[in-house]
Amino acid sequence: MVQKINQSLDNRVFIQSLAALSPAELKAFKTFCQQSSTITERTKSLFEYIFRIAPNFEKLTEDKIHSLLFPDATKASTLLTYALHDLNELLRNWLIQKELAADQYLQNQLFIRACKKRFMHKQFFKKTQQVLGFLKKDKLAVPATWQKQYEINFQLFSHAQTSKNQEVIESLDAMATYLEMSFHGSRLRLICQKVLRKKILSSLSELEETSQAETLDFAKAHREKYPFFNLYFQLVQYLKKPNNINDLISFVKDYKRDRMMIERLDQSTLLFAAANSLNELTMKGDKTAAQIQFELFNYAFDNNLVLFDNEIGIGMFNNFCVAACEVKAFKIAKKMLKKYEPYFALYIREEFTNLMWGTIYYYERKYEKVELQLHTFQFKLPMFRIRSRNLLLKSLYERFKKDKTLQPLILSELVSLRKYIRKQNSLTEFRKNMYYGMISVIRKLTNVFHKRPFYREKTKKELMDYLNDETKNPISRNWLLEKVKQL
Repeated sequence: MVQKINQSLDNRVFIQSLAALSPAELKAFKTFCQQSSTITERTKSLFEYIFRIAPNFEKLTEDKIHSLLFPDATKASTLLTYALHDLNELLRNWLIQKELAADQYLQNQLFIRACKKRFMHKQFFKKTQQVLGFLKKDKLAVPATWQKQYEINFQLFSHAQTSKNQEVIESLDAMATYLEMSFHGSRLRLICQKVLRKKILSSLSELEETSQAETLDFAKAHREKYPFFNLYFQLVQYLKKPNNINDLISFVKDYKRDRMMIERLDQSTLLFAAANSLNELTMKGDKTAAQIQFELFNYAFDNNLVLFDNEIGIGMFNNFCVAACEVKAFKIAKKMLKKYEPYFALYIREEFTNLMWGTIYYYERKYEKVELQLHTFQFKLPMFRIRSRNLLLKSLYERFKKDKTLQPLILSELVSLRKYIRKQNSLTEFRKNMYYGMISVIRKLTNVFHKRPFYREKTKKELMDYLNDETKNPISRNWLLEKVKQL
């Protein structure tokens, strides 16, 4: 007797892909599936059954499908696997067709390629000139457009009917121009990311400095004509000395004037790079920096620059939430958290949302709510579990300043957090030591806060020396400095 396998199908690739489709897309794919001649009627019946279950895919079980569609128990699992594979291939083809239908340039490029292969010379030259005309009229003067102009001119120049012995060949000259524009534009993006994220410009080798200087000089020479080069050049110059707020204000002014002349992704990248450059000042309590940062994030929300591929980055949202709280815009932070929660990646959505609520409550000084929020939810992902414990410790310490009976609880939490961090193989030793440093400072603060002034002053001097030592990198350094000063 063959034992039934009551196993859910929601971990299969095809089912997970279906779960990512919108209801309208799922319905459209159903029609596509019904009209397909490449799959069997039984496979179509399988999809009909899956469609009826959607979006509750966790209810799909192998034994139910076997009994309905694959009565031969000895072959059921194999036949089901084949059917799901065929459906997955069908979904792949449908998605490719959708993307192709939405990309007019790609359609033209494929048509040009087809004409070139089939001696359709008249159609080839007519379409290439037509596409080049469209590209020249494109108001987005950005690397993607320049790359397309290079590609079409390359097709023109490499065609067998294009004369190669003329003194001036327009397509060859255009290739050189647009390739250079595309290269330096793309490299300028890379330089911007390196300056922002890795802070490496001051320590580059001579060769790298020369290479980047060439691109920056190119951008400077073309910044008046092309907003793309102007905005990225301004931002890179500002990021080299990020504390110059006047340079940032000048960049933001040009950005708001010219942002529609660049791609939406660049609009978002530039804006968030500018906003994130203020993180350090904001965390140090600089109210002007916090206000500017909050306004930049708010501008991004107001102008639909936060969602890409129907998802919002948690790093960006975390920085927005902190900036909003720093300027006491708690209502806006809560409103945005409720509005954008469905757009956090599914696998981290619940944990990240709970962490953000805890963050807002902490800034509101509703410490009991912080502890209730973080204690009643079980964080599983290490990065959120550690951050939630960190936030919980801060909240407990704030209450401890008025209630010394919390001392044992804080010390217990510190021991627990240290043990958990020690077990995390995904953390580097450097990162672990950053947390150990924070834990050590909080422990010393807790042990001495309610003691006599002599002991507090002695510990205060010791901790201030530690925190002002640039070779030490404890997590939450600015918060720790603030608490030490309060001793």
